Amino acid sequence: MIILVGIRVSLICTVKNEEETILDWLESLEKQTRLPDEVIIVDGGSTDRTVDLIREYMKRRLNIRLIIAPGANIAQGRNIAIENSTYDIIASTDAGCRPHPQWLENIVKPFEEDPSVDVVSGVYLPWYENELQEVAGDIIFPEVDKLDAGSFLPSSRSVAFKKETWKLVGGYPECLYTAEDTLFDLKLKKMGMKFVLARNAIVY
Repeated sequence: MIILVGIRVSLICTVKNEEETILDWLESLEKQTRLPDEVIIVDGGSTDRTVDLIREYMKRRLNIRLIIAPGANIAQGRNIAIENSTYDIIASTDAGCRPHPQWLENIVKPFEEDPSVDVVSGVYLPWYENELQEVAGDIIFPEVDKLDAGSFLPSSRSVAFKKETWKLVGGYPECLYTAEDTLFDLKLKKMGMKFVLARNAIVY
């Protein structure tokens, strides 16, 4: 068992053709109450201005590493990012989302409080700008207060885990184009990894 002292965090993300959302996402990271120690972004072959926008943003405060991997699917992109990460704790979210300013602080805290924790499940809520979107979000998204900590499977838009647990289950299943995070979670559960639900680690 790894004892984590002075925890440092690698935040990972995969992108492809996200020029309309990438700057909002990067700015949401820069506004975190706890900044990631590094941000590793894998681009799967964008044909728009995504890569240029990220490279411009790299001149700012965040410690960003950009890896270009044309043709990589989401699972492959996540695995590439984690393989190239420096630190013991991996936090994952998605471009197109907006992490709450305390998301990273809250999703890392359980590791600091209990070194036996392997996975911290964050939650996700709808971001809406009108009444119709609010109604749709209420129908589609889970009610955070009613989530069962024992059975909830986190989305990789809001999750953190030890790098060693990722290695033990062989990483994200690269044969899947979607639901790769669900199978990843199920493998972690099958191996008896310790999950904690952080209801205050919110991604919109």
